[in-house]
Amino acid sequence: MRPRPEKTRSLAAREQPVALDIPEWNPREHALHFRGLVVKHFSHEALNQELLLSAFEVACWPLTIEFHFAPKVGASAKVRLRETINNLNRSVAPHLHFFQEGNGRRIGWRPSRKRRAT
Repeated sequence: MRPRPEKTRSLAAREQPVALDIPEWNPREHALHFRGLVVKHFSHEALNQELLLSAFEVACWPLTIEFHFAPKVGASAKVRLRETINNLNRSVAPHLHFFQEGNGRRIGWRPSRKRRAT
């Protein structure tokens, strides 16, 4: 017996990501939005963090992206990227969490599992 079409549609709709669960980076406002909230607003220049957020925005927020910084004298690109992610995570918690995986050039994001005490 085949499922009724309305049940099939509702199952498919449940598998689709909800638009509010996708972050949105607005470079003009220097603001990161998630679930209807501004979770990060840069009042001072944070070029590395903004470059990373722009890369996710351009790619339409897949769960992971390949990302790396250009080499810079006196600074490892992997260390700069790790520091960038750590700085970003400090400011977007408890809403989002960014992480490195694989060879350190694949960057991912997910809604944070931690909740701050109120």
